[in-house]
Amino acid sequence: FKNIENVIRDELDKIGAQEVSMPIIHPADIWKKTGRWHEIGKELWRIKNRENQDFVLAMTHEEAIAEVARHYISSLNDLPALVNQFQIKIRDEERPRGGLLRLREFVMQDAYSFDRGEKELDATYKKVVRAYQNIFKRLEIDAVAVKADSGIMGGSVSHEFMVLSVAGEDNLNGQKAIELGHTFKLGYKYSKPFNIYFEQSGKKELVIMGSYGIGLDRLIAA
Repeated sequence: FKNIENVIRDELDKIGAQEVSMPIIHPADIWKKTGRWHEIGKELWRIKNRENQDFVLAMTHEEAIAEVARHYISSLNDLPALVNQFQIKIRDEERPRGGLLRLREFVMQDAYSFDRGEKELDATYKKVVRAYQNIFKRLEIDAVAVKADSGIMGGSVSHEFMVLSVAGEDNLNGQKAIELGHTFKLGYKYSKPFNIYFEQSGKKELVIMGSYGIGLDRLIAA
């Protein structure tokens, strides 16, 4: 597990990712801000504290990093930014299966990018995709990038990284495959509700975001 983590960290370090660590327990308010509190079904683990306040066990960290970023990004000089973490995720899966393939608690590498516009996001996105390809190559896994639906994450473009396996649950040519990673061009879905702006020539512009994740437990299984 640590060997895999170090390979991923090494390749993301090469493209300038800064490592962070975000909490697993999130106040529900930040998920309500993007609407995902209401959009996501039972797989989002909702809990209450002793004062009956709503919280979320994080299945992903877009809201959390957007809440952080709004305090640190304000000018052109703060961009581009790329942060990465290795953190536990929690999903109330209806049917965990396949040993490490589908779990209620798992570890993901998840990175988040902040850019000035579509052109810059495109460059960052390609850079992370290349890093992912290098990671899978070093781990001797024959993963293929396939265009995918962005689903609950939002955004215009996403790719899944698949490896053919009879144990897989995905199909994106009639053959079973395991999804090992997913990359997203999130656009303004999170920066808009969190008011993440930068100033350019006296004008405020919305920051554009990307999200990128690899499941470490699944990599072991694959």
